[in-house]
Amino acid sequence: MVGLSIAIIAIFTNLLVSLSEHQTRNTLSEAHNLTAKRSRAKWHYLSAIVTVIGVGYSFYDTNQTKKNRAIQDELTIRTLTNLSNGQQKTIGTQKELLIGQNNSIEELNGLFEGQTRTIVELNKLLNGQSHSIEELNRLFEAQEQTRLSLLSGHDVTNEKFDQITTILEKKTAENFDLSKVMSSVWANLPKDVSAKLLEKAYGLVAEKDFDGALRIADKIIERDKNSAPGYHLKGYISYRSKKYADALTHLDLAVVLGEETPSLYALKGATLSSLGKHQQAISAYNHSIKMDEHAASTFGFRGLAQQNLGNTQKAISDYTTAIDLEDSNAPVRYNRGIIYHENEQFQEALLDFSRAIELDEKDDASYNSRGSCYLELEKFDQAMSDFSTAIKLNRMNSVAYANRAFLYAIIGKNQHALKDCESSINSDPKNANARNNRALALFNLSRHQDALASVNQALKLKPDFSKAYLNKARIEVALKDYKNALSNLDKALELGLDQNLTYMYRGFVNFKLKNYDEALVDFTKVIEQGDREYAVAYNERGVVYSRLDYYEEALADFSRAIELDEFDATSYRNRAIVFRKLGDKENAAQDRKRYRELKNGTKVNRIEANK
Repeated sequence: MVGLSIAIIAIFTNLLVSLSEHQTRNTLSEAHNLTAKRSRAKWHYLSAIVTVIGVGYSFYDTNQTKKNRAIQDELTIRTLTNLSNGQQKTIGTQKELLIGQNNSIEELNGLFEGQTRTIVELNKLLNGQSHSIEELNRLFEAQEQTRLSLLSGHDVTNEKFDQITTILEKKTAENFDLSKVMSSVWANLPKDVSAKLLEKAYGLVAEKDFDGALRIADKIIERDKNSAPGYHLKGYISYRSKKYADALTHLDLAVVLGEETPSLYALKGATLSSLGKHQQAISAYNHSIKMDEHAASTFGFRGLAQQNLGNTQKAISDYTTAIDLEDSNAPVRYNRGIIYHENEQFQEALLDFSRAIELDEKDDASYNSRGSCYLELEKFDQAMSDFSTAIKLNRMNSVAYANRAFLYAIIGKNQHALKDCESSINSDPKNANARNNRALALFNLSRHQDALASVNQALKLKPDFSKAYLNKARIEVALKDYKNALSNLDKALELGLDQNLTYMYRGFVNFKLKNYDEALVDFTKVIEQGDREYAVAYNERGVVYSRLDYYEEALADFSRAIELDEFDATSYRNRAIVFRKLGDKENAAQDRKRYRELKNGTKVNRIEANK
């Protein structure tokens, strides 16, 4: 949890909310033995960001005085008198109309935020266009329903699956600790407001008794309708109860009423981020940091907003500043670890996830994410331990089950993998990764039709799941359905799965379909990317050259493959065939001898030149 250095008094804790869903990421083992025994695919990670898009609002005249001349200058005392059943209203009564009695601030929110009424329409209503106070109230109620409907209809999930199995998700603003951010509320209390009353309100918020806390906030505002700290408190209560649009309204009222504190703008930034308005959130955080450049938590919040916008270097800078100021917030370490992981800086990510675990040893997400680092570093025992710990901490962690299933599959424990996939699916029936991993385990067990059915389920749940298209193509290769395999490999590349394993499979399929020129392009792509499996690519490209009667080029590629992997039996066999075609019987005999020495201990399943 992001530590915040705003040093007054922190009353509440426990803001950290468990990450709602940790999606998984998949990779495929090198099946059909197309790649070398010790090679593996490169894996990449992207962040998943769940954002709720809310409806903004604005105050229609924030430059008017504290007597709330919120309506335009042409609204006269007589206009208000006609609108409110003909009774004489003073300027103070106008203030009551906006803040108190018949129209609470909550009722006005719907009107301020509504997308169907402009300020002009509001002015017409207040100028007596045949609308009574009761009609206005009905309008407020209708606008509130519209706002809630719009909010509930914009729960957008931006899912991007990585190139192994784990989807590492950022901690959201809700996971950050705001206990220190709110300290300035105390400093800004009116003298007649009891500190004990406010302390009680924050205690109730910590206990999630939001209604009780709200009653206290309303009492504070009842004593002083211009109480900026009261609205600040009310905004915090709304934020904690996830009523973000309401929170923003209350916080902006606190600003209008004169509060200028770093904690207010930090809370406003967190609220805007929760509404998906990350650029506006950054502006609020900038304002807060100008007032207090030592607030570690605010740097952490701004880092999160930058990360949500894809500004990873700025996010790392802010997270690092937050850590330097106060290294006590697990989500800051966790989120920086996510970026390092996406950048394939696995050692740095490992350090951050380990520190996050030190700060919060009950966080299953950190164990799961550290496990994925160990998996990338091929430290399978440590990865297994972390995935298992994540599951122990949270038996409903569908992501960790799917990740452990993948690990079981790549080490050959396919029945264990199937069991974990079922647990993952039971925890989250919409988990596409679990079904893709199940297809991998079924493929390893040569249950190709069952594997195909499982991967099709994954694609039904997530039609743009690039790894599932690659997995499906691999199954189709085993079933010798090369045309469909080629189509699915093209789809995987179209969706951005630009990795060597995809090109290796497509090169193999093009070879089988006698698309030799296309096969040359695919194998050359693997070689140019310089992955560890490029020894295999040299062998495969050599086969294509041989089939095209380019024997010198084939000989060079087989020799290079042997340089890179002297225990590669297939390359010796293929080079022997080329030597024989070139009339070099002596070297052909030597390579055949070496091939026979190696073949019993080395699987030989690559394309062979004499096929």
